[in-house]
Amino acid sequence: GGGNGKGTLLEIITAILGRSNVSNVSPKQLKDERYSNALIGKLANLADDVEDVSLDNDIMKIMKNISTCDNIQLRKLNHNAIETRVTATLINTTNHLLKSFEKGDSFRRRMLWLPMFTKVEKFDGTFITRITAPQALSYWVRLIIEAYERLWENGEFTKSEMLNEAQTEYHRNNNNTIMFLEDTPESEIRWRTISDIYTSYEQWCDDACEKPLAKIRLTETIRQLLNLESKLTWLPNGSNRGRYFVPVGYDAKTDKEQELKWLNENLK
Repeated sequence: GGGNGKGTLLEIITAILGRSNVSNVSPKQLKDERYSNALIGKLANLADDVEDVSLDNDIMKIMKNISTCDNIQLRKLNHNAIETRVTATLINTTNHLLKSFEKGDSFRRRMLWLPMFTKVEKFDGTFITRITAPQALSYWVRLIIEAYERLWENGEFTKSEMLNEAQTEYHRNNNNTIMFLEDTPESEIRWRTISDIYTSYEQWCDDACEKPLAKIRLTETIRQLLNLESKLTWLPNGSNRGRYFVPVGYDAKTDKEQELKWLNENLK
């Protein structure tokens, strides 16, 4: 929700970097050439109060390219396109959990959710003026330098349990195959075909009022969470041959007896 200081945070960042060094292009506008070229030469792109829209593949493509400083094509109105690297850090604030069309690891590595739980109870009309005054900015810069020194010394960002929980919860909501697998015992996944599992998944989605994702997304999540892969092989008892979910690296010659034992123990 609002009233928790998200906009104030952007004001502080703007004051530190200088208004001429920031742009204010929303994620939806990033894929539009009329707006995206505004990021050229900027230190940060600060988008406030982003509306509740899904981050489609076009938005995610340019956000990923910018986050890793890849070359992208940009074109000003009535000018030829140029190839350049945009180095601006993308910082967005929103009151919504924005769903993304992309669910994979590349998306997870590039986007970090920072929840702000505390509500500002008392209004102060001079608050922003005071926290962006020269003396206050010196203090902010000092904190930034100290944080950078910690990063340099430790070689990684300081871990936060609260932030980790926020990332986990976001990706659960963004990818309902995770929630499906959390509700489904491994015995209903291992040594079953993707068609059988997907039928169960569709029923789960219907019961949970969720929209089913593609089979390939379900397959990827099964591998990530359960370390199982779809492989053409015989059932351990030799009764049928098909493409079943088995432990990654399964070898029928050496692992058949172990899997047969697992099936007998888990399918009772």
